[in-house]
Amino acid sequence: MNVYAINTGDVKKMDMDQLTRLMPRRMEKAARYRFENDRLLSIGAGYLLMTHLGIKDETLIKENEYGKPYADGYPDFSLSHSGDITVFSMSDEADGSIVGVDIEIIKDFDMRVSKKVYTPREIDWMNIDPKKRFFELWTKKESVMKALGMGFHLPASSFEVITQDDAQSITVEGRRLYLRTKEYDGYYISLCSSKKMEEIQIIT
Repeated sequence: MNVYAINTGDVKKMDMDQLTRLMPRRMEKAARYRFENDRLLSIGAGYLLMTHLGIKDETLIKENEYGKPYADGYPDFSLSHSGDITVFSMSDEADGSIVGVDIEIIKDFDMRVSKKVYTPREIDWMNIDPKKRFFELWTKKESVMKALGMGFHLPASSFEVITQDDAQSITVEGRRLYLRTKEYDGYYISLCSSKKMEEIQIIT
């Protein structure tokens, strides 16, 4: 399954006037961010969404009650950003299938956080290789919460993302979901989908 990625350096080289014509509301929103990196991440998110979803009118993009963006009549999609990279993924078609993507830069973290968001079994699994496995678990958790469209309204500790079969599937909120994770250039990227998938393909 494809995950499209763009870094802030490439966004900075783009024609801002052209982007403003493509997505005026997104550009106006991005301009309100204090830091340039945040502005560029926001612009990159809008560009990936408009380009790969094929939307010509950004007013078609709405949000559900938990803040997940969607567009009626289009495939489900998901966005995430961390560090200097924004990622986007979408379902193959508008058939009710769902998708969630999350990216996190690998960095130092507070181990105490794990006790608030991971189950005891997940913590035991994480402790084998804490730095990498912390972010694998974290991105998987967020990808599930995004796929279900609930964000942190679905408590991270209320479900497990340690898979027990070769298909890497779990069941959350009554839905069978499939998970894949990839380490990419100092980041972890996790993808959650209601459709079985083999690998994550990063496209830049």
